[in-house]
Amino acid sequence: MESDSFSDNRMHTQPAKDWHKAWFLGLLAIAALIAVRLWMAETVPVSDATESRYAEISRKMVETGDWITPQFDYNVPFWGKPPLAFWVSAGGIELLGPTELAARAGIFLLAIGLAVLFFLWLRESLDSVFAASATLMLFSSVLYFISAAAVMTDLVLTATVTLGLIGFWQRFHHGSRAWELALYGAIGLGLLAKGPIAVIFILFPVVIWAILTKNFPAVWQRFSWIKGALLAIVIAAPWYFLAENKTPGFLEYFIVGEHIKRFLVSGWHGDLYGHAHAAPTGMIWLYWLASLFPWSLALIPLAYLRKKSLPENWRRHRPLILFGLLWAVCPLLLFTFAHNILWTYPLPGLPGTIVVLAALLAGKGERDKGRFLKFVSVVAIVMAVLFAGLSVYAAKGTTIYVKHSQKQVVESINRDCAGTDCGIYYWNDRYYSAEFYSQGKARRIDKPEQLRQLLMDHRKDFLVVAKGDLPAIPEDIQQHFHRVKQFGEIILLEEITAE
Repeated sequence: MESDSFSDNRMHTQPAKDWHKAWFLGLLAIAALIAVRLWMAETVPVSDATESRYAEISRKMVETGDWITPQFDYNVPFWGKPPLAFWVSAGGIELLGPTELAARAGIFLLAIGLAVLFFLWLRESLDSVFAASATLMLFSSVLYFISAAAVMTDLVLTATVTLGLIGFWQRFHHGSRAWELALYGAIGLGLLAKGPIAVIFILFPVVIWAILTKNFPAVWQRFSWIKGALLAIVIAAPWYFLAENKTPGFLEYFIVGEHIKRFLVSGWHGDLYGHAHAAPTGMIWLYWLASLFPWSLALIPLAYLRKKSLPENWRRHRPLILFGLLWAVCPLLLFTFAHNILWTYPLPGLPGTIVVLAALLAGKGERDKGRFLKFVSVVAIVMAVLFAGLSVYAAKGTTIYVKHSQKQVVESINRDCAGTDCGIYYWNDRYYSAEFYSQGKARRIDKPEQLRQLLMDHRKDFLVVAKGDLPAIPEDIQQHFHRVKQFGEIILLEEITAE
């Protein structure tokens, strides 16, 4: 009898140990991901050109006190994006000063909040183990991890889309009016984050899901769509009115140019703030696979191991999987025939993709789900270590950082200036990171006459020039400068002044 009792105790104790191990690994994985991303947010310089451009726009917003019109340059409006992401970054700069961590702090907190919302939603819809596995998959996917503390608009848009779709799901399945308000509020915030495209990202999955599941009449009756539209307009319209009134022409450029010509005209030349990113038709799908790494790599072997349970998982979670699938493919379908796209464009649909993968692959039984959580946790920890290692390697190879950021160049100039008022000029090229780290002092020049005028301004000037562009500067001007240092292909010249 004692032997039988001992065996029973071991049988009950072992599953408990397995669960404790699974949850310990899960907590360790999310802690590692958050810690590494925070460390990178503080140590990795803002990179040219997108992140540094948006960081500098946010810094100018704080410096000038103009929170209505984002500025591409001083007194030059930036019409390319609404201001919500800039407000988030500018808020951090207002509180912490003009540093890379400050510019990224608000985005980082938003990414954590989004992950928490994602976890709580899935825990209520399914269970905590499923929710933990899916959240780790989301946070460790390469696109989400990078975007979680990058000064860009994509994470802010993704947060509004996620809030809106979860709000719809919760309202429809659980009847809470607060979640319905969250849906309409998310649409309004999406208009401030990215514009009308946010409405498509939210309503496309809702409408198609309602039609495919034969719930369209119920969806139409349960939701106050007219009042909701008015609430979204009340949230977004004041800024659009103020922006157009302050800088006429904004609406035509933003609505027609950024939302129609940008995606339908290959190599669109109407972009006022950069260059068109011509891409082959369907490139968004390759971006999507890359954004899912490492889970896109693990998808085939996982599907093979779970091949027997896939049909059953589909039947058990069909409404949720279908919802996640529509959520995931909306950006992909929208940009399949677009020619001017970026690798970040699949991000708004990434949470939906993770829902589909986790629901199909997580398993049915408790032991199955526990093993899946342990597997996901180990992969997430490996990804955290990988990201940390790559960051350390890049920091040691200074040419990598210099190629993508001018922080070291500006810091060198500030040391040599020793508190005096020095001019910082870049020959031919504009580097937004130089403007950010110099707090707006760095300027671009491209004419020899401008250089000759600098020689007469009675102050020490620094000239930054790419190695290949140095011959374009006349010899008589070069004689007034001496080489201070070279950063990769970037040469720093200091004006020779009379002592």
